[in-house]
Amino acid sequence: MESFNIVMRKDCLRMKRIGMLTSGGDCQALNAAMRGVVKGLSENVDELEIYGFHNGYKGLIYGDYRLLTSADFSGILTKGGTILGSSRQPFKQMRVPDENGLDKVEAMKQTYHKLNLDCLVILGGNGTQKTANLLRESRLQQEVAAKIVRFHVRANSDCASDQQIKLQVRDAVAEELQTILHGAETKAETEEILRENEPSIRAAALQTLRAGGSTDDITVTYGKASFEEKETGGYILPAGTYDALQINIGRAKGHNWWCMLYPSICFSDALRPVNEDGESAEKVEKSRIPLQNLLSDAAYREILKSDRISFRFFWR
Repeated sequence: MESFNIVMRKDCLRMKRIGMLTSGGDCQALNAAMRGVVKGLSENVDELEIYGFHNGYKGLIYGDYRLLTSADFSGILTKGGTILGSSRQPFKQMRVPDENGLDKVEAMKQTYHKLNLDCLVILGGNGTQKTANLLRESRLQQEVAAKIVRFHVRANSDCASDQQIKLQVRDAVAEELQTILHGAETKAETEEILRENEPSIRAAALQTLRAGGSTDDITVTYGKASFEEKETGGYILPAGTYDALQINIGRAKGHNWWCMLYPSICFSDALRPVNEDGESAEKVEKSRIPLQNLLSDAAYREILKSDRISFRFFWR
């Protein structure tokens, strides 16, 4: 029986710490696939640690794992089942806390960081890979959210007049923001200015609302809020919690207009929002440069709409 060592040559890459699990229904070749992954890694890295999570995502959620050695992968090429065990963890339930109120996604991320892993190797079917992608997007969302500020204007309703007044409010607030944010170079500076100027931002919005004949009230808030996946200026931002300036008109039941306020891709020139129909590709491309400088290369590629061709199931 061919064997291999998990500690290898000294002329390749630095030490790698890899997590591995099998999830979902049992099937052929799981052991063979794990063995193949480890053997391939062992030939290309300096030192390697493999952590096996027991019973699929349960092991990752509850920290049930062990450090695997070369002996664990010896003699398993034709062995059925999976040496790590498996379990079904429906994708639709991953965002639902367990019976003790544990946030499963956060628990998996904590285990990942506790072990200081470089990546996860996850073997399973469609539902398993959906959860893998959920983890990837969660990590991506955290990186993006730490760097940006969003700007949302939500209409009273979806009737034509309410949508029109929403755009008028947007333009009035945009003019105010252009003035007060002039010279702000960091996210921290942007946040401080927005908090200090909430009254003047509301005044500009309310004046426009009244000039348009609306008697609706208006609220202006800056803080953390949850959003679904959204597109702006050629980017697709994953769902999650972001820092945002929000302007809600009346009942705020209508569609909202939004953009990225920091780094500033809201305004291509004067007061024209970048994500309005008809903006030139050149202007949008120019607006990308600051964001590209803030994010890692991998994260930047992930949120580019033009690069959304296939899922990439790795997380680090």
